[in-house]
Amino acid sequence: MEESRIIDPHEARPEADYLELERLSIKLGIPVPQVHLTVEVRKNGKLISSTRQRSRTTNRNFWNALICMVTDSPGVITNWGAGYLSFKSTAGAVAAHTKAQQTWSSVGAVNVGTYGIQLGYGAGAESFEGVALTNLCAQGTAANQLVYAAHSALTQNYDAPSKTWTVTLKRVCNNNSAGDILVTEVCITWQNQALGTLVMYNRDLLSPSKNVAVGAQVTTSYAVTLTFPA
Repeated sequence: MEESRIIDPHEARPEADYLELERLSIKLGIPVPQVHLTVEVRKNGKLISSTRQRSRTTNRNFWNALICMVTDSPGVITNWGAGYLSFKSTAGAVAAHTKAQQTWSSVGAVNVGTYGIQLGYGAGAESFEGVALTNLCAQGTAANQLVYAAHSALTQNYDAPSKTWTVTLKRVCNNNSAGDILVTEVCITWQNQALGTLVMYNRDLLSPSKNVAVGAQVTTSYAVTLTFPA
C-alpha cells in the first residue's frame, strides 16, 4: 500500500490532478480557486513571446490572511510559521492581522514597484514559506530595473451557465534600461494603505523565463477562476 503524505503545494503535479481537483470541487459544491498566470513580451507593438501556466504558489501569508479575515481572528505577533496566525512582511517583520486589513491593496500605482504585481530575476525555489521575490526588478531604468505602469482596471467576468467567476489582475512593465532583463519570477504583493506594510501572498517561477529586451514591455496577468455551487 502506498504511504499517504501531504504534498508540497509547490511540487509540480500532472495537469490531470488539477483538473480532478476542479471536478471534485464542482461535484462537492466546495469552490476551489484555480489560478493561471499569463506573461507576454512585446516590442514595438509586436508580440515576441507568450506563456500561460498554472499558478500553484499561494503561501502561508495568503492562507493565514484568509482564515483571519473570515473569523475576524486577531492573529499574533510573537512568531510566524507553522502554528501561528500571523503575517511576515517582505522586510521580514512579523505582524498580526487587525481590522486595518480592510485597507490592503494589490493594485500598484504608476512608477511604484513595491506592491501589486511584481517581477524579479531570481531563481530561488518556490516555497510555502516565501515572503518576497528572490531578486526584485525595482522601479527604475538601471540594470535589471523596470518601469511599472499602473495596474489595468480589474476585470470581472461571470459565466452564468457554469456559475463561474473569473477575476483578472493585470500590469504592464517597460524595460527602459540599457540592457536586456531575464524575468524569472513573478508575485503579487499587497500594501496596507494605512500602515505601509508590504506582504507577499504568492510567488511563481516562470517556465520558461522571459527575456525582456531593451525597449520592450512585459504584460503579466493573474486570472483567478472560481465555480460556485449556486
